[in-house]
Amino acid sequence: MNLMRSKAVNLSEAKSYIGKRCEVTWNDRFGKMNVSSSVIYDVTFVPLYGGYVVTDEEDIRLDRVSNICLMEEITTVQVHKSEQIPLAA
Repeated sequence: MNLMRSKAVNLSEAKSYIGKRCEVTWNDRFGKMNVSSSVIYDVTFVPLYGGYVVTDEEDIRLDRVSNICLMEEITTVQVHKSEQIPLAA
């Protein structure tokens, strides 16, 4: 069985997507291509296992990731306790 592997994403490139909603394309251990859309929370190196992309759905081994596409940036809004937000009735 001949499985074609595409170029893996490197650690520093993947770190530029932290905090953003992305579409991650990766191959599972059987060689099947998967696509997941989720927020990337962290990209880290785990000793003895290698790099990992930590998302809100699952952790993906970085050597299996073939592409990361930015969908949108996640922005957080902070509201101070002194500010009143009117609610619709």
